[in-house]
Amino acid sequence: NRPFTWKNWTSSGGHFEVEKKKNRLDEIALLETKQDFWADTEAAGKIQKEKAILEKTLGIVETLGSELGELEVILEYLQEGENQFQ
Repeated sequence: NRPFTWKNWTSSGGHFEVEKKKNRLDEIALLETKQDFWADTEAAGKIQKEKAILEKTLGIVETLGSELGELEVILEYLQEGENQFQ
Protein backbone atom coordinates (compact mmCIF):
# COMPACT_ATOMS: atom_id res chain seq x y z
CA ASN A 1 0.00 0.00 0.00
CA ARG A 2 1.16 3.46 -0.86
CA PRO A 3 1.07 6.01 1.96
CA PHE A 4 -1.84 8.42 1.86
CA THR A 5 -0.65 11.68 0.33
CA TRP A 6 -2.31 14.37 -1.74
CA LYS A 7 -0.40 13.34 -4.87
CA ASN A 8 -1.41 9.68 -4.48
CA TRP A 9 -5.00 10.67 -3.79
CA THR A 10 -5.41 12.82 -6.91
CA SER A 11 -3.44 10.59 -9.27
CA SER A 12 -4.86 7.23 -8.24
CA GLY A 13 -7.65 7.30 -10.81
CA GLY A 14 -10.07 7.55 -7.95
CA HIS A 15 -13.36 9.29 -7.55
CA PHE A 16 -12.20 12.79 -8.46
CA GLU A 17 -10.26 11.98 -11.67
CA VAL A 18 -8.54 15.36 -11.58
CA GLU A 19 -6.57 15.05 -14.82
CA LYS A 20 -9.62 13.84 -16.71
CA LYS A 21 -11.59 16.87 -15.50
CA LYS A 22 -8.78 19.26 -16.43
CA ASN A 23 -8.59 17.71 -19.89
CA ARG A 24 -12.34 18.11 -20.33
CA LEU A 25 -12.07 21.79 -19.38
CA ASP A 26 -9.40 22.18 -22.06
CA GLU A 27 -11.75 20.53 -24.57
CA ILE A 28 -14.55 22.90 -23.58
CA ALA A 29 -12.26 25.90 -23.94
CA LEU A 30 -11.49 24.77 -27.47
CA LEU A 31 -15.19 24.29 -28.24
CA GLU A 32 -15.92 27.82 -27.00
CA THR A 33 -13.50 29.27 -29.57
CA LYS A 34 -15.48 27.81 -32.46
CA GLN A 35 -17.49 30.38 -34.35
CA ASP A 36 -20.72 28.38 -34.23
CA PHE A 37 -20.51 27.40 -30.54
CA TRP A 38 -23.66 29.35 -29.61
CA ALA A 39 -25.60 28.35 -32.75
CA ASP A 40 -27.21 25.57 -30.72
CA THR A 41 -28.00 27.45 -27.52
CA GLU A 42 -29.36 24.36 -25.74
CA ALA A 43 -26.17 22.36 -26.36
CA ALA A 44 -23.99 25.35 -25.49
CA GLY A 45 -25.93 25.83 -22.27
CA LYS A 46 -25.37 22.21 -21.29
CA ILE A 47 -21.66 22.56 -21.98
CA GLN A 48 -21.51 25.75 -19.90
CA LYS A 49 -23.25 23.96 -17.03
CA GLU A 50 -20.75 21.08 -17.29
CA LYS A 51 -17.92 23.63 -17.30
CA ALA A 52 -19.23 25.30 -14.15
CA ILE A 53 -19.50 21.94 -12.36
CA LEU A 54 -15.97 20.95 -13.42
CA GLU A 55 -14.53 24.28 -12.28
CA LYS A 56 -16.31 24.05 -8.93
CA THR A 57 -15.19 20.45 -8.39
CA LEU A 58 -11.57 21.23 -9.26
CA GLY A 59 -11.67 24.27 -6.98
CA ILE A 60 -12.85 22.11 -4.10
CA VAL A 61 -10.19 19.48 -4.83
CA GLU A 62 -7.52 22.20 -4.93
CA THR A 63 -8.70 23.61 -1.60
CA LEU A 64 -8.72 20.15 -0.03
CA GLY A 65 -5.24 19.50 -1.38
CA SER A 66 -3.93 22.71 0.12
CA GLU A 67 -5.49 21.92 3.48
CA LEU A 68 -4.21 18.34 3.36
CA GLY A 69 -0.73 19.63 2.58
CA GLU A 70 -0.87 21.88 5.63
CA LEU A 71 -2.05 18.98 7.79
CA GLU A 72 0.81 16.80 6.50
CA VAL A 73 3.30 19.50 7.55
CA ILE A 74 1.69 19.77 10.99
CA LEU A 75 1.72 15.98 11.40
CA GLU A 76 5.37 15.81 10.40
CA TYR A 77 6.18 18.56 12.88
CA LEU A 78 4.32 16.74 15.65
CA GLN A 79 6.00 13.43 14.83
CA GLU A 80 9.43 15.08 14.97
CA GLY A 81 8.49 16.65 18.29
CA GLU A 82 7.52 13.27 19.70
CA ASN A 83 10.85 11.79 18.66
CA GLN A 84 12.70 14.52 20.56
CA PHE A 85 11.27 13.25 23.85
CA GLN A 86 12.18 9.56 23.35
